[in-house]
Amino acid sequence: IVTASAFAVWLGILFIMSRERTQHYAYPRLFLACFAITSTSTISFVGAFSYHLENVSARAEQRDAYYAPTAFVVASTCTQVPMVFLHGFGVVLCLWVFGDWTWASFPLGWLIIGVYLMVYEAIAGVCALAPTPMLGVINFVNIWFTDFLFCGMFMPRDEVIWPFRVLTWPLPNAWAVRAFAWAVFSPNSAEYSGASACEPDGATCAQGFVCDDTQGVACLGYTGAQILDSVGVTYPSITSERTWPTDLAILGGMVGAWKLIHLIGL
Repeated sequence: IVTASAFAVWLGILFIMSRERTQHYAYPRLFLACFAITSTSTISFVGAFSYHLENVSARAEQRDAYYAPTAFVVASTCTQVPMVFLHGFGVVLCLWVFGDWTWASFPLGWLIIGVYLMVYEAIAGVCALAPTPMLGVINFVNIWFTDFLFCGMFMPRDEVIWPFRVLTWPLPNAWAVRAFAWAVFSPNSAEYSGASACEPDGATCAQGFVCDDTQGVACLGYTGAQILDSVGVTYPSITSERTWPTDLAILGGMVGAWKLIHLIGL
């Protein structure tokens, strides 16, 4: 918890200028949100190591008929949930303080990052089924990097060639990033300076806003929703649509799916 929170503080300091609600710092504000949520999950590589030791003990105790594999998975999940959400609370609190994000969206951001971290805890449990702890850690790092690469911030998922496109479906970053970006920007009632409303005319005011001294992609909008839509032209996974309920449902399904794989592997 301390390590993850310290890393969030470091990110907040690194992107401290993104506190300014201007056109120039809208992209850094988005990148802080994306980097923060994807980087936080790296701490689960520790679980890929420690869960291997737990699996060894669990298998031995199951052979002695102490308990069933289902009981072990359920019990471990019950202990993981409060710790994961406590972990997420420390991270989100630091991000909201340093990023000057809207506090009204703090509970949603906490929920998103908590469920997202639960997915990676479940993935770490599956990786821990490897014959050795080191192999489990390596498998986890490979999965994490693949998820980071195909999260939608580098290329649209629809443009990932087959068969690698299959790897974009069971991994959480794309869904978590989309939901978290909405939590950071869309509920934000504060306007971003450098842009103002105008009457759409198809020429000088095609999108309903115009910027004072910026042009092209740097002119993103004066509301969070407009900024998300403008950024979505470059990064299609980002949208102002209220997709977070669906995203959370998908992430929750991933937790169940990876936990089921863990159960079968035991």
